[in-house]
Amino acid sequence: MLVGGIAFRAPPYSPNDKPADEARTFELFDDQDSALAPPNGEGQYMTLRFDQALRGLKVGAPVEFLGVEFGKVVSINLDFDASKRSFPLNVGIVIYPQLLGQAHTKLLKVMNHDPNDEAAGVRLIGSFIENGLRAQARSGNLLTGQLYIALDFYPKAEKVKFDPSLRPVSIPTIPGNLEQLQEKLESIVNKINQLPIERIAGNLDSNLVELRKGLTQFNAKTLPGVQNTLADVSKTLQSASSTLAEDSPQREQLTQTLDELGRMSRSLRELSDYLGRHPESLIRGRPDNAAPLDLQGPPRK
Repeated sequence: MLVGGIAFRAPPYSPNDKPADEARTFELFDDQDSALAPPNGEGQYMTLRFDQALRGLKVGAPVEFLGVEFGKVVSINLDFDASKRSFPLNVGIVIYPQLLGQAHTKLLKVMNHDPNDEAAGVRLIGSFIENGLRAQARSGNLLTGQLYIALDFYPKAEKVKFDPSLRPVSIPTIPGNLEQLQEKLESIVNKINQLPIERIAGNLDSNLVELRKGLTQFNAKTLPGVQNTLADVSKTLQSASSTLAEDSPQREQLTQTLDELGRMSRSLRELSDYLGRHPESLIRGRPDNAAPLDLQGPPRK
């Protein structure tokens, strides 16, 4: 007890355990969790080829399939592509399909697949790749920058020709999430840079100049003429009002008309002053808070 010992225990996932044969060799694990974990089964070595930098990916990083860890990274090597003059990364992984549990068992049964038939296993992987199976480097920790390898299905991924004779089997890859985000941002920036900003600004400036000229003409010619006309109409109505009795309905109506003409004249002056200060409102529209409530017309029904 003082120097340690060896403990034996049947794991809970083996209900059909049988007594051990004589002289059987038992694997010695470092701790209880490792000893009671489900068996990994036979591992399968595969390669991945990435065209982007993978800083943060280390040997021993997990490999997941649809969020379930079932393998690890065993090698990372920098390569040189003479045709593209680039430096891709070759990543070696070992996966243990048995760790997928019931999914692996049911798949073998449905596909009538013999796990010992290597050629059939390669064809099965090839069918997965045709249906969009791809490998991707994803961020496992934003603070530390650690990456892991994720295998998932991408039905819209670009079709890749699979070579069943290649050993080890190679799984196609797609750019990581951060690389995809960076590409989208670069695309947006490029589209913005392609916009004729200077030409648009020049057109706006010229349009504002023309608007100011039109407003100047409106203030100098049109508005005085309208105001003079309103003044003449007001004088005429006042003369007509003086000829009517004070309690007559016609005089009351003329008084209301004179009030309306006065308000119209003030509104024209307000409009002229506002357009003189804000000619761009002819393009953008007039804000709701641009004028007091008493200068706005009655609400529309």
